[in-house]
Amino acid sequence: DMLWLTNRGYCCTGLDCSSALAELARRHTGQPVIEADFESFDFQGMDMDALLLVGALVNVPHERFQLILSRILRALKPQGHMLLTMKHGQGSQTRPDGRVFYLWPKAELMPIFEDCGLICVEYFKQQSKIRASDMWMSAVLSELNGVNPGNEEREESLTFPWIARRARSRSTRMIRAGQ
Repeated sequence: DMLWLTNRGYCCTGLDCSSALAELARRHTGQPVIEADFESFDFQGMDMDALLLVGALVNVPHERFQLILSRILRALKPQGHMLLTMKHGQGSQTRPDGRVFYLWPKAELMPIFEDCGLICVEYFKQQSKIRASDMWMSAVLSELNGVNPGNEEREESLTFPWIARRARSRSTRMIRAGQ
C-alpha cells in the first residue's frame, strides 16, 4: 500500500515497530519510515492528510484500543481521513504461535469512533482471502467536522484508491502504520 501510493506520487511516511520491516519499506519506497510503536511514539504535530491503519491495530487489546487510537489521531490534520481495517467478530483469537488478535463488532467500534471525534463515512466487511474463517471490517473515518457521514455498509472491497481520490492533491501527506 505504501509502495502503491508512492508510485502514484503521494508523499508517505511509514511507521513500524520492526526495524527489518521499516528498512524494507524504506528501500522499496524511498519514503521515510519511523521505527516506533503506538504506545510510545508522539504523533503530535505530524500534520497528515490521511492515516492508513491496515491491520495495524489487530493486536491491541480491547481495553487499550481507544487510548491508542486517540494517540494516533494526533497525527491527523483537521478534516483528514483514516482507513482502518480490523478483524470482525467478538472477543479474541489466539494463534498457535501465541499471537492474539482482537475482534470487533461494528456496534462496539462506532461509539469509540464517536468518542475520538470521528464519523464513519463508509463501513463494510469482507471475508479474508487468506483464512476463509476470518472476516475483516474496513472503516473510512473522518474528523467530525470533515465530511458528512454516509454510514453506508457495503459488501465490496474498499481499496487505497478511495483514500487517494479524496486527497486534496498529489502532495498529500499520508502515514501508513504497520503492526
